[in-house]
Amino acid sequence: MHTPTTVTSRDIQSDNFKAMSAAQLSRQEQLVMNAVRLGHARRRRDLTNNEICLLMEEQLGRRVSANQISGRITSLVAGRHLARGERRACTVTGGSALPVYAVARQVELIR
Repeated sequence: MHTPTTVTSRDIQSDNFKAMSAAQLSRQEQLVMNAVRLGHARRRRDLTNNEICLLMEEQLGRRVSANQISGRITSLVAGRHLARGERRACTVTGGSALPVYAVARQVELIR
């Protein structure tokens, strides 16, 4: 007797996530960090998701949506590579947003 199984979108998302290697995840996070650093080099104190998307599009030469990078930004904030700033208006959409900025890291202490 065959029992039909239903596949939900959550199952598909889980399978897709498992298929991604750690190298791909770290590469995507690195692309976000590169865009944030470029923004800082251009004298931007902090960046919203949409502003990061524009910088990534400039670097990659292809369309990037805020939905594609929001998970990477969240994981970078959790890993303390990025920090959330004060709410402000986004220069792209004009809407209220929580921007992020790169956290300075001290590589080593010299005694």
